[in-house]
Amino acid sequence: MNIACPHCQQVIGIPPDSGGQQLRCPQCNGVFIAPFSEEEPSTFSPSETGSSGVDSSAQYHVKGVDGNVYGPADFATLEQWVKEGRITADNQICVVGTDNWQGASTLFLQLRTQTPSTKSTNPFSTPSAATSQTSPFSGKSFRSHNGGVILTFGILSFCCCPFGLAALIWGLSDLEKMKRGEMDPSGHGLTMAGTICGGIGVVLNLFGSGLQLALGL
Repeated sequence: MNIACPHCQQVIGIPPDSGGQQLRCPQCNGVFIAPFSEEEPSTFSPSETGSSGVDSSAQYHVKGVDGNVYGPADFATLEQWVKEGRITADNQICVVGTDNWQGASTLFLQLRTQTPSTKSTNPFSTPSAATSQTSPFSGKSFRSHNGGVILTFGILSFCCCPFGLAALIWGLSDLEKMKRGEMDPSGHGLTMAGTICGGIGVVLNLFGSGLQLALGL
């Protein structure tokens, strides 16, 4: 089955039974969730989930209509919430540790027949208490990311080494928290960029200091 990478739009071939799996584009190295083919079932029972190639060990974050992010939760839990109507076509899903948000209908074909609503109620509340704003994740939310600050430190590191050390240490720490599902994954790109800039800044500053010492001798 051929699909377009959601990051670089490169057309790549994937196995027809890889729907729901986390794949990496060979062109841009971007990570994304493989869509299900039209031939695959539009509803999922436990046996169908296993045969469709979904990684049962993967953890997902879900973004509600209100913009809040919930999780992590495994695929079986998401599947149950789809059946209960808690996850709809309005929601977005990404694999923990990435910031590649995709529509819930990418994983669940039966949601493609739904018309997105404009309601702001929390889709994760129970169907009988939609106005209670109670999340089925039992309060499992995570911290806001520091991507903007880390990127700023990374850029400043080209002029001042301490900023680079701060960006490198802080960035690596936050990336690990995102991987564990403890921090908002939407800042993954900014945090990664700031960490890389910080590392480069440290190397350049050390090289410059070494060169000055060598010339001074």
